[in-house]
Amino acid sequence: MTGGVARDDRRLRGNRIWIVPAAGGSVLQKFYAPHASGPSYWARLVLERLARIKTPTTVASRQRTERELLRVWAESGCDVPADLTAVHPALVHPRVTLLEHVRGPLLGRLLAGGRPGREERDELLTRFAAAWGRRHGLAVDRGDARLVQEHGTLLHVIVADRGLVTIDLEQAFLPRRDVLPLVAKEIVAYVRSLAKGAEADTFRADLTALVAAYPRRELLAGAVREYLDNPHPLRRLLWRLDRRTRRDRRRPFGKYRALEELRDALDAPRVSA
Repeated sequence: MTGGVARDDRRLRGNRIWIVPAAGGSVLQKFYAPHASGPSYWARLVLERLARIKTPTTVASRQRTERELLRVWAESGCDVPADLTAVHPALVHPRVTLLEHVRGPLLGRLLAGGRPGREERDELLTRFAAAWGRRHGLAVDRGDARLVQEHGTLLHVIVADRGLVTIDLEQAFLPRRDVLPLVAKEIVAYVRSLAKGAEADTFRADLTALVAAYPRRELLAGAVREYLDNPHPLRRLLWRLDRRTRRDRRRPFGKYRALEELRDALDAPRVSA
C-alpha cells in the first residue's frame, strides 16, 4: 500500500510509514498502530504504568511523545526530522504524524561489516560523538530526561546531506531528578550498537574515535562506573547478576565486554593532534 491509511487499520500492528507527495516535495506519513494485542499486551501496559520509568507504548502515547520530543530536540539544536503535521492538514489522520522526508543511509548500516575505510569511519563517528555528547550535556545540565534517547541505536541515525539526523522518538523516559543513569543507559545502548558484528580491531578503533570526539568524557566514564563499578552495593549486585544471566554474555562484545572496551579506550593515553 502506498500512501493513506488502511481501510481497516484495526488489524495493523506496529508502525507503517509511507512516502506521499505533498506541496514542496514528498513527506513521510507515519501511522501508529498497537504493537500487539491480547492479554500480554494489556499486562505490559499495566506494568508500564506501575513501573513509571518510561512513557507508555499505547498508540496515543507514542504519537504524543514523538511529536513532543521532535519539538524539544529541535528547540535544543538537535537534528531531527521536522514535524509537518500542521503544514499538510489534508494528509493528517488521528493516528498519523507527518514528518520531513530525510534521505540518506542509516549510520548503523553504513558502518556494518567493517565498511567504510578507517578515515571515513573516524569522520562519521567524530561527527556523531560531538552531537551525541552535546545532547547528553544538555540533558544533564537541564535535568531533562526528554533529551535522553530511550531506544538508542545507530540504526536510528540517518546520514543526511545536512548532517546526522536522529529518528524514532516514540518513547521517552519519564521526568526524574537524576538523569545520569538514563544517560549511562543510552551510552551503553549505542556502544553495543557499535559493537554489533564488528571485528575486535575495528570496534576498538571506533571507540577511540568516539571517545576522542565526545565532549563530556565524564559521562562516558559515568556509564562505565554505573555498570562495572557502581558504588551503590545493591545496584552493583544487580549488574553482577545481570552480567551472569544475560544472553549475550558469551558474545565477543556483549554489554559488559563492550563496556570494558570503552573503559580501556577512556584510560588510553590521549593522542595529540
